[in-house]
Amino acid sequence: MILAFSYKKTAFITFLFFLAMFSFAETGSDKTINSEASKIDKIYKRRLLGDKAFNDGLYDVAIKYYKQYLKNAGGDTSAVRNAYYCLISTCLKADNIKEAEYFYNKIKKLGADFYSRELVKKEKLNYWHNQILLAKGLNRQAAKNFSRIAKNTKNKDPQTYISALISQGITEIRLKNWEKAESIFRKVKENAPQKSDRKKAAEQLIIINTVSGDIKTAEKLLKKEAENYPDTPSIQLLRVYTLIEQNKMAEAETEYKKVSNKISEADNPIAFLVLLEFAEKYRQNKEYSPALNKFQLAFEKAPSLYEKELIAISTLNTLIEANKYRKAEASSKLFLDFFPNSILRDRILLLNIKILVKLEAKPEKVISLINENYKFEKNPGEEHINIAARIGKILFQIKKYQSALKFFSYVYKNSISRNQCGKGIYWTGKCYIELGKENKALEQFKSIDSKIPEWEYKAMLETALIFIHRNHYREAIEVLKTLLKNYPGKQLNPPPLYVYAEALAGNNELSLAVEKFIIFAESNKNSKLAPKAYRRAGDLNLRLQNFESAIKCYKKIVNLYPESKVSAESLYKLLYSYYLSGGYNKAIKAVDELNKKYPESDYAVQASFWLINYYLENKKIEAALDQLDRLYKKNADNKRLLNKILLKKAEIYFSMQKYAKAFKIIDSIKSVTKDSDLLAEAFYLEGDIYSENKNFDNAIESYKKVLNFKNQNDLAIAAQGRIGDCYFAVINFSDDKDETINMAVRAYKELLKRPSLSSFIKSQTYYKLGKCCELLKNKAAAEQYYYEALYGNALGLDCNTDAEKEWMAKAGIALSNLLQKDNTEKSDKAAINIYKTLIKYNIEPVSSFRNKIKILQKR
Repeated sequence: MILAFSYKKTAFITFLFFLAMFSFAETGSDKTINSEASKIDKIYKRRLLGDKAFNDGLYDVAIKYYKQYLKNAGGDTSAVRNAYYCLISTCLKADNIKEAEYFYNKIKKLGADFYSRELVKKEKLNYWHNQILLAKGLNRQAAKNFSRIAKNTKNKDPQTYISALISQGITEIRLKNWEKAESIFRKVKENAPQKSDRKKAAEQLIIINTVSGDIKTAEKLLKKEAENYPDTPSIQLLRVYTLIEQNKMAEAETEYKKVSNKISEADNPIAFLVLLEFAEKYRQNKEYSPALNKFQLAFEKAPSLYEKELIAISTLNTLIEANKYRKAEASSKLFLDFFPNSILRDRILLLNIKILVKLEAKPEKVISLINENYKFEKNPGEEHINIAARIGKILFQIKKYQSALKFFSYVYKNSISRNQCGKGIYWTGKCYIELGKENKALEQFKSIDSKIPEWEYKAMLETALIFIHRNHYREAIEVLKTLLKNYPGKQLNPPPLYVYAEALAGNNELSLAVEKFIIFAESNKNSKLAPKAYRRAGDLNLRLQNFESAIKCYKKIVNLYPESKVSAESLYKLLYSYYLSGGYNKAIKAVDELNKKYPESDYAVQASFWLINYYLENKKIEAALDQLDRLYKKNADNKRLLNKILLKKAEIYFSMQKYAKAFKIIDSIKSVTKDSDLLAEAFYLEGDIYSENKNFDNAIESYKKVLNFKNQNDLAIAAQGRIGDCYFAVINFSDDKDETINMAVRAYKELLKRPSLSSFIKSQTYYKLGKCCELLKNKAAAEQYYYEALYGNALGLDCNTDAEKEWMAKAGIALSNLLQKDNTEKSDKAAINIYKTLIKYNIEPVSSFRNKIKILQKR
């Protein structure tokens, strides 16, 4: 969000600040002064020179004259008090709030006795205190006080009453209470004793209605004022203003040129406003060059430093919108250097931070800028708290969470607003999450209750996400149930219903999760998460083996969200669902659809390889080779994929026993690619071909080359096992059988050191080690390995696959046979227990095992 006031409000608010300062100027020219020059002494001339300098805009000079007057004027007199008011007014015009506060405190102390006796006079002093509050941005407090002052001075001090009303109007506009501001200026227009104040109020009413879009009322008021002040520059300028608001820029420019040469010093406030409105409208229309030009002209006519500062903010925002970040950075830096005491300093600082982020400056530079220019006030105003919250969010955005934490903690510890306090607590929790301190984050979120509903539902969502991150799905479900019940329809990211479905899935409530994902998708068809919700429902249906339901979900994505990021993946899973449900022809058609719709997708390639494997499973070798040729031609520029296709061809030739063709392809792959994945697969296939042709020495060398590739654990496991098998295969042809067996043992033991071994591989390897040890006549070691092969698997898993059962059977039979050689009661009992284990896991041949038990029991 741009930091300056929103369009249609900026220029008007700025002008009202000027209006307040204009009132100060009038207050500076004390109406109570005796006009007889002969009675004015030399001391009082200093005061009059101060008034003259004030009206000429020479504020520093005016301050000096006022100070000289007060230095020589004695006592607590009306003239002295008025001089102090002039000083306060002039300091505020010069944007020197600290000095204004100093003089306010001084006159308050000096006239303590006087103000305690005169309520009206006390309210006049309070008026200046409120002007200081207004300058500090303490708008709510100032508005309340101005209202009280107006009430207490009505019919008693008309000038203070009108000044209080005008200032209250300014403050209500700052608070965006537009109707109230209009009502106040109507009172000024009706009750102001001075014609100039009534005229100013009428001008503001014209502007308020124009800004509010009520052009008819504005033009009606303008017509009436034109009758009272025909052809005056201010009326002509207001007419230009209404044209700008209607976006009639060419006509407005023409009219402004007609009046620009007639503008006097008194007309400058309206001229300033018109130029500023020109600039803002051009900016809204994205015509940045004329906007910047008009901002410059408005800057020149700005009646005070404050207005210049507001223009500086608008200019910076315009430069940012125009992507002129370097120029914006330089301008904002100049401002911070030259106006260290500006009340808008923090806003400029915030803009400077945003500019640095846009320029992708190093985070350290951003933090350095903040540390140099931002002060954590002890009693911050609302504006200061807002700036702190925004700086915190920028620091969060650039991942400087510890620094952001400092700002958000400051916000919630100092904010009076409940909503702002909730914001600070919430973002403090978010920082803790990013810093890995989830328990502290949960404490923060827990402290936000129903008294801060604007932030409670956000905190509840974050709490649920933490629980999901910790796999505490049941706790997450309970929080999300409450969130969905208490805050139905709240727009959050991610949406609570979607997160609820994810929590249900994590808690293994798959059917209910599917239901919620589908409800979310159908209720939020335009959401970016809708296709993902259908995909999650499809994936869970696959897990539940509800293939038809999965097909419906994936079809929704393919038909309704063809441009979605998950569409290609969903089409791939659709063909997989067809295949699992027995719809082979539909699966094959899905491959063609995937290739047509998403030819560049990795899923299209995967689908083609799936089809090739499908053909191979069904002995359609020629169809598989044809599909590979089509895939090769389609991806002629993808060297890695071409080599993968060639490798698949080599595998097919290997299965067809066309070893020469397979070797030729493998040699070509090895000569052209450095891809470790492909090379590892090529060497493994080469080893298989050598092994198939009983060339075990060369096979072992090829398998060993596979082991040299890192990040190939699965293939390395297979290669290590094959090395052991090759040594085992040549035992009977070896001159030194024991040495060959020991080579096999070493290979199998190396295999067992590999990470992520499946129970199946472990059982198989332990059985082979047992067989090797049996050949080496190491009966004790053989029994241990057979035992591990049998019971290590049986105790670790419920044996479900035929392959696992096969190796359990082999290990069990080998172990029982080895035990029976002892021909003792103890060994027979051990053998019986082994057969019972095999029967327990329904490992065939069960009847044979039962017969063996009977035989052993009779011995």
